[in-house]
Amino acid sequence: MKIVYIINQLNLFGGVERIIADKANALAEEYGHEVTIICLCQKEGVGNAYPCSPLVKQINLGLEKFEFPALPREKPFMYIYAILRWYYRCLHRVRTVLRGIKPDITIVPTQVGRPGVYFRTYSIIESHMYFPKKKLRWRHVLNWGPLEYATRRCKALITLTHHEVSHWDKARRVEVIPNFTNIKPIAPCNVGAKRAMAAGRLTDQKGFDLLIDAWRIVKQQHPDWQLDIYGEGSEKNRLMQQIETNELADAVLLHQPTKEIAREYAVHSMFILSSRSEGFPLVLLEAITCGMPCVAFDCPTGPAEMIDHEMNGILVPFENLPREEQVSGLAAAICRMMEKTDEERAQMGKAAMEKAKLFGKDVIMARWDKLFHEVAGK
Repeated sequence: MKIVYIINQLNLFGGVERIIADKANALAEEYGHEVTIICLCQKEGVGNAYPCSPLVKQINLGLEKFEFPALPREKPFMYIYAILRWYYRCLHRVRTVLRGIKPDITIVPTQVGRPGVYFRTYSIIESHMYFPKKKLRWRHVLNWGPLEYATRRCKALITLTHHEVSHWDKARRVEVIPNFTNIKPIAPCNVGAKRAMAAGRLTDQKGFDLLIDAWRIVKQQHPDWQLDIYGEGSEKNRLMQQIETNELADAVLLHQPTKEIAREYAVHSMFILSSRSEGFPLVLLEAITCGMPCVAFDCPTGPAEMIDHEMNGILVPFENLPREEQVSGLAAAICRMMEKTDEERAQMGKAAMEKAKLFGKDVIMARWDKLFHEVAGK
């Protein structure tokens, strides 16, 4: 079959970019499908963060990514006109490409700027992020409204967790297909190291500000431990300032993203996920695949489907709590993990690896292939 993914870009380090590349490679190399990835905002000549198979065709449209700033008080109609004009350019370019390909299946992740949900030729929408319904405002109309409309038209909507199923009650068909990871552990997790790690884009959603505040409490009880955060993003300068303000320069280090993340999993003794919300945190799946005991906020959605509390990690209450309680709860859970014996952490790491087997590549990709044949009627 001819399968097309429409995404923003593949040149950024992120969970969505990683899993799209991995799935496209598997569909082309192992299942023999003709796979094309259309990148809306990536320019020609810009390399990918994650490698794609030579069998996967990639088309970079090089469109400027449209962001939604605050609605200006003056000339709001000119602003809305600019949005609609950008939508039109984007849709025209994509539809021209799709007419040339004539795909059997077109897949649009919810992360693709909202114009993505307007494509009339899509078959499947992938939800990679939890989208709480909000009060009706102008931004809500431009964002949630078209997305909800699109769910009524698509042939299937795919969520990553069971928690999300009821959220998409307007879709014709909803399936739960989690992500997988190609990561291979290079060594057992070093449960004796007094080093913890976190990874992800440095954005508000990932909650690294909460983690840094929590580490200020942790340091008072365990001053000999170090936290390494791997990532890049818009919040980097603010987080660096927060580290300085909390006098944590010797205890919390920000690192660039690395393609050798498996090496980092092997030299740390625990992984921490401080996200305010997730879809299905791929970095957490990588961590448990590498046998790391984890501490994670029980945020919507994802962590609770990978972590069995006190078995392979610790879930920290998060929703509907004030910030102070979120920070203190995370700090207490991190300290509790630190205070376990090496043997206890090693046992949790083994349980984590067993849990990761439920999300094996062969199992997940077989479900995708079956879905494609059902949706395309082939």
